[in-house]
Amino acid sequence: MAPHDPAAAADQALLAVAMSERLTGAYDPNLVLDLQARAHAQLAEARRRLGELHGAGEELRRAEECLARSTTGSPGGDLRPLAGAQLARTLEPRSSPSRRLSREAA
Repeated sequence: MAPHDPAAAADQALLAVAMSERLTGAYDPNLVLDLQARAHAQLAEARRRLGELHGAGEELRRAEECLARSTTGSPGGDLRPLAGAQLARTLEPRSSPSRRLSREAA
């Protein structure tokens, strides 16, 4: 994603969501669900950075639904830990610089 441009990151994440939703039966359906979860988590993060908290929450819900439906577990091709980690990072509370400074000063 574009780390310094939330709007570009959102555009890229929207493209990733659209592409992941077009993957067909030629691919393992569980890996597709893992990819969809990761794409939705990326979009949630981009929307959070844009201040679109309701939209971010909706994308997190979609990411969680994809992970819940996936039954992956084979080592090597399993993207679920990556998608789950992305989801966890997105859910992590972000502290503001002033809060960090307050904690460091204490």
